[in-house]
Amino acid sequence: MLSRAFGIALCALLLFGLGIHLLLIRPTMERMANAQMQQASSEMETSILQLAHGTETILHTIRGVLEHNIMVQSTQDESVGPWLEQPRRIAALNSFFLPFIDNNRISSIHLARQDGTEILVQRDEIGRPFNRISHPGAKDSEVVYLQWDQALSVPTRTQGNMNYDTRNRPWFLGGLENADQHRLYWTEPYTFLATGDPGITVSQQFRANDGQNYIIALDIRLRDLSNFTNQLHISQRGFALLLDDQMRMLTRPQKLLTRIMQNGQPAPSLFEPILDIADSAVTETTRAWAAEGKPERTIHTLRIRDGNEWFYQFRPIQLRNKTVWIGIYAPRTDFSILGMKEWMEFLALLLTTLLLAALLVVPASRRIASQLRALVRESHRIGNM
Repeated sequence: MLSRAFGIALCALLLFGLGIHLLLIRPTMERMANAQMQQASSEMETSILQLAHGTETILHTIRGVLEHNIMVQSTQDESVGPWLEQPRRIAALNSFFLPFIDNNRISSIHLARQDGTEILVQRDEIGRPFNRISHPGAKDSEVVYLQWDQALSVPTRTQGNMNYDTRNRPWFLGGLENADQHRLYWTEPYTFLATGDPGITVSQQFRANDGQNYIIALDIRLRDLSNFTNQLHISQRGFALLLDDQMRMLTRPQKLLTRIMQNGQPAPSLFEPILDIADSAVTETTRAWAAEGKPERTIHTLRIRDGNEWFYQFRPIQLRNKTVWIGIYAPRTDFSILGMKEWMEFLALLLTTLLLAALLVVPASRRIASQLRALVRESHRIGNM
């Protein structure tokens, strides 16, 4: 009887704890995860759209100036190209473009004529003004690099890669296809030839006063986008990724890199397919999301092969003609409202309850048992009469 009473008390307490977990704790964890992940993805979306819209505004500003400015216009006699033999015009373009590069997240600016003649403006690794000038359509064409002093007064000229052709670059091709002067074109992520950095470019075509069509293009490095993902706080081990429409990695969050390298695996590179990286939480949840039809802005959970349960959510960002995806990942345990301290307190409460039950039940059981024994003895005595 005593053991049965203890069993009943223990089962009641365990059922009570299970009910609290299923009806209160677990839903609260999911609401916390949903709120935190929605906020993080919204912040990242806002940051990327602000960067994109700001870059587009700068492009419109530059185009508006160049449409009516003499420094971009061609001359009548251009046997070797419009800029190559005109250092003053190049210096003027540098003076105009460099403040946009210095005060924004733009890494470089291209200005190309429809025949492929191009000038690239950027700063080198130590901050000096740098140009690449090419005119692939001209006779005896060559690529020339100009390194300037900070005053833009003395250029150092070197010959570059003869195989470079502006007309094959994605920003140039996209600008040509969008003949409407008010349409912008965002490239797929690709590698910049001048620096080797991965990035994306927005371009637009315009017609100058000289009657020729030009394409202006602005580059953004993907490592600048990675700063957005690293600054987000989702949870202790949660992180955000930026993916293109082909499910390739466009950012490398530090928390993910740390997880992978702690497991002795090589860190993934930019443009690597997300399903090929060495992290089961990312690959399994992303594969499940794709199998579900790529639902947008809704939180889902998945228990992966190692037994841990992960929350995940994806949000699309539309950049004119391109779509990129924000992926948010976080383990369920990051949102637990009961830590080790709380579980120890629950265990102490359980043991205290059992002890109190014992203190109450044991004396009562002994009294009942004593009365039953007396009743049995009296029954025997009556039966022997």
